[in-house]
Amino acid sequence: MYVVGKPLWWALEQLGIVGEDDWSTSATGATAWSEEYVVLTLVEKAADAILLKQRNNLRGPGDALYSMEGFRKEFAQVLGEEEELSAQDLRVLLTFLERDRKALVVDANVGAP
Repeated sequence: MYVVGKPLWWALEQLGIVGEDDWSTSATGATAWSEEYVVLTLVEKAADAILLKQRNNLRGPGDALYSMEGFRKEFAQVLGEEEELSAQDLRVLLTFLERDRKALVVDANVGAP
């Protein structure tokens, strides 16, 4: 029930049919769980937009190197949103681009003292 119930409840919540407090604060003691789910088609769309923008901007090998903050600023508006990517959105996108698309390599130790 929990595996099926949480995604179904999240979908109903997005449609405004139920409230956030109804199920997520039940006797299970679960905290807000809506942040645990990713809509894969949206991640794929974002990845496509990022890769297209990068291909159009690439002039040399150095143009493909970004810090986390530099990547966030460069691609913040790629989805047409007013606000920058959140830290969690950035982690999801970078994981998808690295693991599933094999389009980049993330090295958290680069630049670390």
